[in-house]
Amino acid sequence: MDKRLVNTSGLTLIELLVALVVMFVLLTIALPSFLESFNRQKINGIGDNLNSLLLYAKAESAKQGQRLWLRLQVDNTNPTQWRVALTDQASCDFTSGSPCLIDDIKREFNSEQYPGVSMITNMTSISVDPLRGRGIAGSTTFSISNSDVQFRRTQFGSHKICTNFHGMLSRYPLCN
Repeated sequence: MDKRLVNTSGLTLIELLVALVVMFVLLTIALPSFLESFNRQKINGIGDNLNSLLLYAKAESAKQGQRLWLRLQVDNTNPTQWRVALTDQASCDFTSGSPCLIDDIKREFNSEQYPGVSMITNMTSISVDPLRGRGIAGSTTFSISNSDVQFRRTQFGSHKICTNFHGMLSRYPLCN
């Protein structure tokens, strides 16, 4: 009788199942952190867009010597439907008949770019004066899950963007 050693390589079914269970448990633990990280990046993106539009508005207003407006529109029945646009027109209502344009260019960001983010505001527009940048004070908050970014404007024209979270994932200071 010839006895040969059989060389087996590979995984048994039990080893494969154990590896899958371990991966599933790790994924279950990590998934909420990933979702929270993605939400915070959405909020940071809104803060970046808002800050860029305001800095651009101040520069263009001074260059053109005319007042510009940052228009804010939110659906009262569904706060996840909103728009923010820069315009050189005294009135625009985001329709094709009266679009919000500056130099015939649409400078806008909206809820379609940031799904699930809601907006709460006490302003419909922010005026940017060409000389002093003064306007009406107010605040706007964009939020998703437990993350929000808040825009605050003083009557003297200065603005502040802050968040309710701090750390490596925030580009803005904590709101106080």
